[in-house]
Amino acid sequence: MREFGSNFQPVKTFDSKRAHLTDVFRDAYLLANGRQCIVALIKQYGWKRIWMPEYFSVNLIKSIQDRTGIDVVFYQDSPAKEGAIDTLNFTEGDVLFRMNYFGLRDIRKNKNISVPVIEDHSHDPFGHWALYSDADWCVSSIRKFLPLPEGGMMWSPKGHKLTIDIGQTEANESIAKARWEGMEKKARYLDGEDVKKDEYRGIFDETEEQLIASELSLIDERSRQFVTEQLDINLWLGAKRKNWKLLKSLIRDERCKVLEPEDDSCNMFSLILLYESKNLRDKIRKYLINKDVYPTVLWELSEDCSVEAKDFSERMLSIHCDGRYSEDEVKCLAEIINGSI
Repeated sequence: MREFGSNFQPVKTFDSKRAHLTDVFRDAYLLANGRQCIVALIKQYGWKRIWMPEYFSVNLIKSIQDRTGIDVVFYQDSPAKEGAIDTLNFTEGDVLFRMNYFGLRDIRKNKNISVPVIEDHSHDPFGHWALYSDADWCVSSIRKFLPLPEGGMMWSPKGHKLTIDIGQTEANESIAKARWEGMEKKARYLDGEDVKKDEYRGIFDETEEQLIASELSLIDERSRQFVTEQLDINLWLGAKRKNWKLLKSLIRDERCKVLEPEDDSCNMFSLILLYESKNLRDKIRKYLINKDVYPTVLWELSEDCSVEAKDFSERMLSIHCDGRYSEDEVKCLAEIINGSI
């Protein structure tokens, strides 16, 4: 492997005629991306205010505000300190948004919450919380979890239906086609062919902005076929869990903590490392990028969030170790991470 992390390349080794995404989530709606799922629900129900956890992407929240006009109020909740939902002052027209950070949390219940609830299971769509949710709606940015160029999923544990009309758009098909081409160029680059890294990175960067700004649309046809007819979700999830456990066991840097889930039924999104300080984290991040390992900071937060949330954001790194990597490649990744000591 010539690099680790960043956007996916096409993955074909997990294809089968057995369990697919839509076999698990039979009544799910597949849209172009995760934020479109949230926008669609706000438009359908006309909610006036959304309660968002303070530990969340500020860019995504701004995008939702710009597209819906909904008021946003934040409550304390982060991987460092879980929020007290029962203390929130809900009023009519509110909706509560909950997040399972990195797949760390087991199931949480909503039975005593007086307003509709949306849960975000982008980081673990197959853990107990997602599979046995009692929320009004669940959403997941499946393009972050599966080898896809785009894709968001939404389903209702309570059996609610999406009533606004959303179809496939030519603009979205065009964006997805370009992103598939970017993925294929990346695969050729990783195989050592005469492809420059800037070729596929340029495609991803340009189309990412287009995808974020695009109108509501169903997922592109190629991606829909991939998740409904090709990718064996059990094989993919099994490889991801195996790689996470292997990489975790090989980390030797005592200056960081590896976050572990509450229960074995949880599926970690990535290897989450929490370093002793922001300066050390930034130094390690720069080192890894120079070694073609591309960690992610999830997320940059606003300055008015709690001390606990800000501190966690400034000391964490997310390392991809999903099913696209072999056992030998995961061992190589561990050597690179440990080499920063």
